[in-house]
Amino acid sequence: MTTPQIPLRLVRWPSPGLDDFLPTDAPAVAQLRGWLQHPDSHVLLRGPAGCGKTHLLEAVLRSLGGSGPQPAYLPLAALGTAAAGMVGLQPAVAVVAVDDLDEVRVDETLQHALFALHNRVVDAGGWMLYACRGRPSDWTEVLPDLRSRLGQALQIRIQPLDDGLRREWFRRRAAALGLSLDDTAVEYLLRRVGRDLPGLQRLLERIDRDSLAQKRRLTVPFLRDLLAADDGSAA
Repeated sequence: MTTPQIPLRLVRWPSPGLDDFLPTDAPAVAQLRGWLQHPDSHVLLRGPAGCGKTHLLEAVLRSLGGSGPQPAYLPLAALGTAAAGMVGLQPAVAVVAVDDLDEVRVDETLQHALFALHNRVVDAGGWMLYACRGRPSDWTEVLPDLRSRLGQALQIRIQPLDDGLRREWFRRRAAALGLSLDDTAVEYLLRRVGRDLPGLQRLLERIDRDSLAQKRRLTVPFLRDLLAADDGSAA
C-alpha cells in the first residue's frame, strides 16, 4: 500500500486588484475607479454571495495602501461574536471597509458599534466602504439612524458571473496554483459543484492538496473520486 505524500505547498493567491475582476468592463469597476480618483461619498457594494464583493473591497484597499495610515478591513462574519468589540475599538482611519454587513441584522450591539464607528470616521474626514447581500433600506430591524447613514452611500450593484465568466475565473485561479485542468475536467467540475466563488476557490485548494498527496494527475476519474469522497463524508 502506498503511503500518501504529505503536501507542503503553501497557497499564495495573487493580491486582488481591480484589473483582474471579471468582467473587466463591469460598471462596478468603473465606478470604483472614479471613486478612488475623487472620493465624495461612502460606498455600499451589494450583490449575492460569491459575486466578488470581497475581491472589490480588498482591491480598493490595496489601491489605497501607501506610506500613510493604512485603511482598515472588518469582515463581520469572520469576526463572529467578537465583531461588536472589534468595531467598537476600530480607530477612525481615512477608509474603513466593512464586509458582510448583513451580520448587523441579528446583533443590536453590533448596530450601535457600527453606527458609532461610522460617525467617528465621518468626523475625522474619512470614508466608509460596505459590502452586503441584501438591501439595507429594507432592514426594518436595524437602527433607523444606521439605515439612514447606509442610505447615503453610493450604491453599487454587483452582478453574479454568467457561466462563461465563471469558467474563465475558474481557469485563472487554477493557473495561479499551477494546476493543469483541461477543458473536459473543467466542464466536469463546473456541472457538479456550487456556483459561489469562495466555494470554487476552496475546491481548487482541495484539488491541489489531494493531487499532491495522492500523486495523481488531474483527470476526470480523480475528480470523480474527490467529489465522491466529499459526498460520503457529508452522508
